[in-house]
Amino acid sequence: MNFLQNILKIKTIILIIILSTIPIFSQDDELDKLPYDDTPEKALKNTLAYRGVAELGYNFNFSLINYDEINNLISNEANNYNKLEDNLLLSGMRLSFYIPFIKNSKIGFYNLSGSAQSEEKSIVQNSDTLKNIAELELNMTGVSFDYGIVLFPSFAITLGANICFSGEMNIKLSQFKQENSWEEIQNNLNSNNSIIISKKFMQLQPSFGIEWTPTNFLMLRLNTFYNLTFTDIFSDSDWKINSLGNLSNVPSGINPDAFNISLGVFIGVFNFDSLDK
Repeated sequence: MNFLQNILKIKTIILIIILSTIPIFSQDDELDKLPYDDTPEKALKNTLAYRGVAELGYNFNFSLINYDEINNLISNEANNYNKLEDNLLLSGMRLSFYIPFIKNSKIGFYNLSGSAQSEEKSIVQNSDTLKNIAELELNMTGVSFDYGIVLFPSFAITLGANICFSGEMNIKLSQFKQENSWEEIQNNLNSNNSIIISKKFMQLQPSFGIEWTPTNFLMLRLNTFYNLTFTDIFSDSDWKINSLGNLSNVPSGINPDAFNISLGVFIGVFNFDSLDK
């Protein structure tokens, strides 16, 4: 009797095991039907993309240019100007287009110009009270290329480079009398005097930027770049006096090489978001 009971127990256990495996095999059949081949494609659709159509904006650029050699020139006893102290502030327009056949990239055109001035300094010369002002001007026009990486929706970092194909640096030394008469100018009796030291150049500017698009039509941009100056191959790149006379032996430290910080506001069409939107 015990033997028959044991046989019955064994059969019952085997039946339970067989019945319990049926759902598992049915689940395996369902798993086999899942679209494994489509999974990578769906994942790609959620990849963040740096893309848009075009953008137009205005930049405010702080150039941390080294004034040491310029100040040695303007503040010595012979010239007697106050030193340049404030950072050189440039501003200008920038227009960019996203490149449809190169992912996450755009090309642009920009113009920056601005100046820094010394404080006025009063001097007495031949019983006349004169004022001296020194001014540094910088103008840059060029093209830019940026590659963008979207870290999360509406926020991207960019790596790129600008090529300034037309740049000019001017150092203006002005001496003037506050009150003048026509007769003095007509008879060349005035004490006003002005000298402009200038040089044309080209630059390569490696850049890094941060871009935020609070809407699909507005972008805020923080950008940094460094000026690497080289000879202008399209024009006479010698130092000039008043745009005409040649100037030699200019210290190599007088140049526009500098680290720059740029803030910009742009309008356009942007989509720093997933590809399926």
